[in-house]
Parts: sequence; structure tokens; C-alpha cells
Amino acid sequence: MAPRSHVYSINEENGFLWFGTACGAVRYNQVNADITVFGEEEGLKGNYVFDVEFDDQGQVFAATNVGIYCLKNGQWEQFVSSDSLPSHYITCITRKADGAMWFGTAQGICVFDRGKWKKYTIDNSGIASHFINELKFDAQGHLWIGGRHCLTEHFDDRWINYGFATSYPVLDLVMKDELVIMTTPLGVHIKDGNRWTTLEQTSGLSSKNVKAIALSLTNIFSLAGSWD
Repeated sequence: MAPRSHVYSINEENGFLWFGTACGAVRYNQVNADITVFGEEEGLKGNYVFDVEFDDQGQVFAATNVGIYCLKNGQWEQFVSSDSLPSHYITCITRKADGAMWFGTAQGICVFDRGKWKKYTIDNSGIASHFINELKFDAQGHLWIGGRHCLTEHFDDRWINYGFATSYPVLDLVMKDELVIMTTPLGVHIKDGNRWTTLEQTSGLSSKNVKAIALSLTNIFSLAGSWD
């Protein structure tokens, strides 16, 4: 049975659903409904798993409150020393089409590409927030960064900060065709080219504090929020 815990993320790979939770990583087999919970006994230190992602070889990575971990032969191992990262507090992971792995942290972004690491912080890049909540690539290969006080678009050597988002955190991001959709404590915000639309309770949301969003294969959006 899966632990009763806060779920931070959901991802799917090869017929399995992976959940990042406050009690470790949970793997659900969609064929036989088998559930496997990975925690400290399996080498996953810290228990808090904020995101799960896969590299281009299918290797599983976990973003935790004590670093980056990868799954090898049923056991989790620390992928890199936390001293090599901007912060040991890893919040999210995304994979670029070229195979590079991008990690959001409490002190910026780090990238693992062909065996080398690169860091992006407020001091050496155009990101406007130390704390990174979410990273997503769109169809054009542009990186969208959801921070504690910003929404940033990065491509080539450009960093574009969307100022309207600086007063509240971007909690989650999803891409759909040309749309960039983000969730915040003040509703759902949709970018369609140069036009922005905001959805709040007056638009039919049960709560304006929307924490997560997911898009199914049938193009149905699912939202998770907080209700008073």
C-alpha cells in the first residue's frame, strides 16, 4: 500500500506511474496494480522526494531535500556530491530533447550534460529568483522557469522575465501546443503568444490557490489545489 503522504509530483515511464512524496518515491505498475515504496532502506535519503524524472536511457532520478539520487539495481545512490550543486535542496527535474538533465534547486539551476555540470544563479544568469519551483521545456526548446517570485523564459543566451508574476510564486507549469499554463496561489495563468488570461474562482475554479496541473493524453487538464 502506498503511504498516506503529501504528493509533490507524478510522472509516467514504461507503464509505471512514479509519485514523489513526503515519504519517499512510490512506483505504481499500471498493469498489475503492484505498488513499490522506496525510502531510506532502499538508499533514498531524506525521504522528501519532490520530483521524479528519467534520462534518455530510462534511468530514474529523484529530486530530494538532500540531493540528487538515481536508481540502480533496486537501490538508490547519490548521483553527485551535494557540494557540486548550488544547493542540496533539489526541487524539480526536467530533461531536454538533447538528453541534458536540468535540476531546479533552492539556489538556482544546475545542468548535467555529457558528463559535465553547469550552474545558473542570480549572479551569472538572468533568472530572477533563487528558489526554483518548476522547470519545463516547450515544443521550441525554450526553457520555462517557475520561481518563488518570477516566471522566466530562457533560450539561446536570452533570459526573459515576466514582471507580472513577481508578487507570487509559480507553483507548476504545463505546455500545450503554443500555450504556457502556470499555477499560482492566485489562480491559473495562461500565456497564448503575447496574450495572458487569468482563471480564478469566478471562472469556475473551486479554489484560486492551485498547486499543480497535469495534462492527460486525451488533452484533459487536472488541477490540484487548496480548499478553505
